[in-house]
Amino acid sequence: MKITFLQGPDAVTAQFPGVRHLFERVTGDAAHGEFTVQDLERLAMEGQMIIGVVTDEDAPILAVALEFIPYPQYLVLNIAALAGSPGRSMRDVLLAYRPALQQFARSAGAAYIQASCSPAMARMLSRFGFDETYRTVRSKL
Repeated sequence: MKITFLQGPDAVTAQFPGVRHLFERVTGDAAHGEFTVQDLERLAMEGQMIIGVVTDEDAPILAVALEFIPYPQYLVLNIAALAGSPGRSMRDVLLAYRPALQQFARSAGAAYIQASCSPAMARMLSRFGFDETYRTVRSKL
């Protein structure tokens, strides 16, 4: 498995088309209208998001959209979207990906990695050291 972090317009332009289908599953099934695939690509092009890609034999098997959130006391790397390839064990891919993600976050000065996600994804991520900190509630205006 190869792990890459797409930073900058050239890297995003060259490699985002290969992971678009993975993010389409997230924006169509898991997200609640907060963003589209086009938003993720645009934000990555603008440097506001970083796209992480795990490939196996040059085929993308996991894609993650990351953003840094500066809190007054520390920096957090937020997982905005996480998508795996159908037929692949998300657990196995995350086991391989986790050390690189942690090193990337540490090298940028982050103290934590966080994610807002469904209860099912939270259960899966709890196996990788994530603990529930908050619950998000929302009221439409």
